[in-house]
Amino acid sequence: MERIFGRPIVTQEQMRARIRELGKQITTDYTGKDFVLVGVLKGAYAFSSQGFTEVTPDISSAGFVPYAEAGLVVYDGHGNAPSGRFTVNTTTANGGNFQGTFTGTYIVNGDCTGTLQIDLGDGTLFHFDLVVEGSGRHTALNTDSGTLMSVFSVRKIGGENDTAETR
Repeated sequence: MERIFGRPIVTQEQMRARIRELGKQITTDYTGKDFVLVGVLKGAYAFSSQGFTEVTPDISSAGFVPYAEAGLVVYDGHGNAPSGRFTVNTTTANGGNFQGTFTGTYIVNGDCTGTLQIDLGDGTLFHFDLVVEGSGRHTALNTDSGTLMSVFSVRKIGGENDTAETR
């Protein structure tokens, strides 16, 4: 074991042994019982997405155009997304790039699935299904009609006091 700051408190083997002990204890304690995971979103997350959106025939005879989007969303750990920013690049009648801000609310269920609603502040709402995949990542699938193949990959970005947990 490499020593950076003096003598290690525990060895790697001691750590592995303790992890095995805890695994056995959890198995014993929860055999025959429902085991519930609680997903919590808290902190700042960067997101990106590519997909297609429905448009009128004067913009595209196919009825849809591609888009790419990136941004930042902050979750408070209590069901709110108090702030977010986005930039979209697509083909539209009045240009291809636009930016905006949003707020939102979310619910994470015991099985680490959930929902997210984004509010652009002008009456425009977007709805997503969520899957919390671990301590720093979740996926959001847009469920609004007129949006095709809109999957957002969302990753937690650094922040000293920000946390994202799956407990």
